[in-house]
Amino acid sequence: MPADCPPSAFATGAPDPQTAGRHVSAAGPPQGVRPPGGAARSAVRGEPASAAGPPQGARPPGGAARSAVRGERSSAAGPPDDRYRVRSIDHALDVLEELARSGREGVSLSELSRRVDMSKSNLFAILHTLIARGYAADEGARLSRRYRLTRGLVRLAGEAQASESVTSAGQRILEALTARTGLTSRLAVLDDGYVVALLRVDGPGPVQLSTYLGRRELPHCSGVGKAILAALPEREVDAIVARIGLPRRTPKTITTIGALKRQLRIVRERGYSFDDEEDHEGVFCVGAAFGNRDGAPAGAISVSGLKPGRTAADLHRLGKAVRDCAAQLSRELGAALTS
Repeated sequence: MPADCPPSAFATGAPDPQTAGRHVSAAGPPQGVRPPGGAARSAVRGEPASAAGPPQGARPPGGAARSAVRGERSSAAGPPDDRYRVRSIDHALDVLEELARSGREGVSLSELSRRVDMSKSNLFAILHTLIARGYAADEGARLSRRYRLTRGLVRLAGEAQASESVTSAGQRILEALTARTGLTSRLAVLDDGYVVALLRVDGPGPVQLSTYLGRRELPHCSGVGKAILAALPEREVDAIVARIGLPRRTPKTITTIGALKRQLRIVRERGYSFDDEEDHEGVFCVGAAFGNRDGAPAGAISVSGLKPGRTAADLHRLGKAVRDCAAQLSRELGAALTS
């Protein structure tokens, strides 16, 4: 069942006539980046997505898997094909796994060399790299030196778990938000200063907005983007603007850093942001940021629709609805809210 965001916070009235049917989409990896192998759950009807195969033009190993679109059968990777494996990475992973089995006491170079069946010189190079990257540590000197894992891998595991939590919890929140507002809802995160939408739930209606998933968007002219910027320290906002700029998209787009910062201060005070035809003429967006267990901004959710006929009061009612759902998502991700 969808997450139950506070009903009193939502706008009422007829569904927005902008989107066609309830259809849920989820983003794959960024364009040009292959996802890791293994089955994953798609947000389209909950069907398993295809696992990554070899590069374009190469024939994948045998086996079949169900496509994430309309349940069609398609080729997918079966057993790993050794032609595409990188032996140095295999060796490094063997070392990490043996270090994990050694526990806090660690293991000597000689013993580890025997376990992973690797020369001491090659093993030492891998250990030196892992230590430099913060994933391993050494203690002692010369023959008494032992190697062990650090908590660096815990950070990676936490990031992976947080990513899965965002998409699963976010899916429920967006479904509830769209059901109660009749508007298309999205969940987006910041990627190198740009906004990338990961999830979308389309609202009912004969007209569908072109809101693509996985595509980089400018943050200064979107509801999700401004919500995220408002949650960042000012120095990070300055760095993003210095690198990306403030390109004009419509006559209403903010194009000066002073005007942007004034609007971000208002967003911080009320807890939600507006894209008032700043990215596309005739289209509005209302966004609010959500946080993670570390208290850092993790992304933002929003609702979008056609602007004609919408009053300022309508937009503020929607803003409170989105803000309440963003707060609920923050709670589900373990964030400690102060208000």
